[in-house]
Amino acid sequence: FDNSYGKNRFFYETWLKDLDNNTLLISDMVNVSIIIPVYNVEQYIESCLYSVINQTYKGTLECIIVNDCTPDQSMEVVNRLLSVYQGNILFKIMQ
Repeated sequence: FDNSYGKNRFFYETWLKDLDNNTLLISDMVNVSIIIPVYNVEQYIESCLYSVINQTYKGTLECIIVNDCTPDQSMEVVNRLLSVYQGNILFKIMQ
C-alpha cells in the first residue's frame, strides 16, 4: 500500500484480491472516515446516525459502525435506519 498520496488522506480499501498474485486493489478514495462504536447506546444511536446523515461535508465520506457486542437493541436501530438510507455516505457495519 503506497502512501505517496500524502499523509492527510485516508484510502478506503476494498479487499479485492487477484487470485493469481493475491494483490490488494484500492477502489475508492475516502476523504473522511467516521467510526462509531456501538455498546449500550440504544437511546442515542438514532440521533448519532442522523447527525452523520445530515452533515454538510461535500467530500467522500464513510461511516464505520462497530458492533461491540451490545446487549441492547442498538444494532436493530442501526439496521432499521440504514435499510432506508439512500444517500452518498458509505456505511459499513463491523461485527
